[in-house]
Amino acid sequence: MPVLEFDITSGKATNENENKQHLTLELYNPLSGALFEAKFSKGRLEVDSDGSITYFSTKADSVNLSLFLRHNITVSMNKKTGEVLIKSPSKMVSLEPEIRSASRKKSSTEVTTDAIKFRLE
Repeated sequence: MPVLEFDITSGKATNENENKQHLTLELYNPLSGALFEAKFSKGRLEVDSDGSITYFSTKADSVNLSLFLRHNITVSMNKKTGEVLIKSPSKMVSLEPEIRSASRKKSSTEVTTDAIKFRLE
């Protein structure tokens, strides 16, 4: 798999390492399911052949992700407060919460996923 390594410096740095970011790009075989992975100092971004995008980070306090698929949405997540905010310039015409964790017993080892489904005009 091709691997590209970059050192990126922004602005006029007085110290050689002051504004430096290291970026690693890895390209995969589409048959394996993973297409692309980017690693940098604040996290890792993966893109799979089915179009799913996953961002991993333990160092960032908050993350903003913008998506464009006929509609535009922005997802913001704050690590400290646990708040998730979804914004869109499109009108939201329906909203359905799917809260499954409240109905499960605390001793259950089964992973429970909560979700919010909404439709954009």
